[in-house]
Amino acid sequence: MSLILALFACVQDVPPVEQPPQAAVDTIGAEGGTLVSEGGSVMVPPGALDADVELTWRSIGPGEISDVWALDPAGLAFAAPVTVTIPLYPDATDVENAAISWTDGVGGRRLDTVVGGLAATALVYGTGIGEAVPRTRISESFEVPGSAVDILLVIDDSGSMAEEQAQLAQLAHGLIERLETRGVDFHIGITTTDTDHAQVAGKLRPLGLGERFLTPQSPDAPDRLASAVLVGTDGSSEETGRAALYQLLQTRAAAPENQGFRRPQAPLEVLFVSDEEDRTLVPSLQEFNQWLRSLEEDSGAPVVIHAVVGLTDVDCDGLGRAGTLYLGYAERTGGTVSDICVGPGPSVATLGATARPVTDVQLGFLPEPDSLRVEHSADPGFGLPDVEPLDRPHDWRIHADAPGTVTFSYLPVDPDPFEP
Repeated sequence: MSLILALFACVQDVPPVEQPPQAAVDTIGAEGGTLVSEGGSVMVPPGALDADVELTWRSIGPGEISDVWALDPAGLAFAAPVTVTIPLYPDATDVENAAISWTDGVGGRRLDTVVGGLAATALVYGTGIGEAVPRTRISESFEVPGSAVDILLVIDDSGSMAEEQAQLAQLAHGLIERLETRGVDFHIGITTTDTDHAQVAGKLRPLGLGERFLTPQSPDAPDRLASAVLVGTDGSSEETGRAALYQLLQTRAAAPENQGFRRPQAPLEVLFVSDEEDRTLVPSLQEFNQWLRSLEEDSGAPVVIHAVVGLTDVDCDGLGRAGTLYLGYAERTGGTVSDICVGPGPSVATLGATARPVTDVQLGFLPEPDSLRVEHSADPGFGLPDVEPLDRPHDWRIHADAPGTVTFSYLPVDPDPFEP
């Protein structure tokens, strides 16, 4: 008797075998109808069939986040879309982006799917086999230079510079118009090589209308820039361009006159214009070069120095000395050099080149409509970039004010990578 009871207890401990959902079978004709089985359903609208057909809706096995379901008979096409609903497993995770994968007489593909509660719903145009499958968001990142650039003009205001300042003024309109045409988000400020007088040393000069630097929103920017570069010839004869730049952006960066000019993560371009050598003592050349590198590292954006200086000591009449140090700054940072005896044209023409408002990229997959999310690593003050699709569906154009990393996050329509 005890043996029988023990055997009975063992039988009770055996877990029950899960039975597959019972198949739903019904004959449906032109008037339409519905098949329902264990939370899964098929809704056939009127007109989808032109004659009575026995349809079967059944689970044929487990899948990743749902059972695999079959709608029979195989090979039947519908004249109107039929709605299928597949229940998801209660413990399925990350199902908000799930899609129904359906294989019929046309082939296998992922369907446009609506997920609600613990079910996925889509439209099919023929009988076949389907299941709900998880979909992973794709993330792709691209480096963009951005449209922003901060431009600082450091102009020699000693007694011999009237002609050179006038040449610079003649190029002001063209510079502003070129930057505006390209959609560059510029800041243009001006200081001088005079660091002997505290009231001007390392400070942005006033440009009228309460502004210390020009932007695309500044009224009459071309005329105001042309006037502002005429800084006069009453400055110190000890030209110290390196010190002027260092003071403005480092030791006196917090001065009210300099507030707002330098933007985090924006490229910096500096144009030195002088007919003399740089006579700066502090900072030393080594300290200055280290500081330039730190500016790039901190902002993640390039620092480029251009120079309009004498190339040799005997280039032309009125030239004091060649700007050998300025030439070195330009060479080390990839800037453009102009011979002051000829004019500032080449250097002015390259101002703003570090800003590239538009970047074209190619995604590896075709994004599903409305699934695309875009993020930018830049300072939030710049705002999010604008993106737009181009003629080819995998090609996109990024309009970004700030340099940095732009990340596309989306659900792919095509599960196969795009190969150009």
